[in-house]
Amino acid sequence: MLLPPTTSSAPSVIGKQFVVDATPEEEACCLAKLLLALRPDGTLTAFLKEGTSSLVRGSIFEMVQVGQRVGKEMHFALDNSSTKQENFSCKDRIGFLG
Repeated sequence: MLLPPTTSSAPSVIGKQFVVDATPEEEACCLAKLLLALRPDGTLTAFLKEGTSSLVRGSIFEMVQVGQRVGKEMHFALDNSSTKQENFSCKDRIGFLG
């Protein structure tokens, strides 16, 4: 059975807030991070907690919910991008292949 590809999103805790897909500078300040693997429908397939700080159950639940929402948006954007790429015709190419 072929499963749909997954995307990952990583909500990171900075102070008492969290950031999804933090920049390297933001990650340097974060105390904890959840790495989430998601299917296009938002189904959580795996997650990993990183960092030195602990997380309370409510924070984990909220981070997963936000990560799922962002992951769905990422899947949608990737699907649209790949559809545009598939519709790109050979006559539009420039260079030695065109």
